[in-house]
Amino acid sequence: TVEIIENYDFEELISFSETLLSQAIDIDEKRFETHALFGYIKGLQANYKQANKSLDKAKALALTEEQKAFVDNLKEAVKMMQ
Repeated sequence: TVEIIENYDFEELISFSETLLSQAIDIDEKRFETHALFGYIKGLQANYKQANKSLDKAKALALTEEQKAFVDNLKEAVKMMQ
C-alpha cells in the first residue's frame, strides 16, 4: 500500500489501497500503521472527516514518540490537502 501511495496517482489504485487497508483493519484493528495509512488515503480521497478520525485512532494506538510523530506528519499532510 505504501508503494502505491508514494508512486502512483491513479484513483483506481488509491481505491484498491483503501480496500486493502480496510481489510487489514478488519483482521487486526490494533495496528497504528494501518489506521494511519487508511487516514492518509481518506485524505487523498478528500474525505477529511474520516481521515482525521482514522488518524486520531492511529495516534491513540501509537506506542512510541516516533510513531506519534509519524501520525502527526500525516495529520499535517491531510490538513494541507483541505
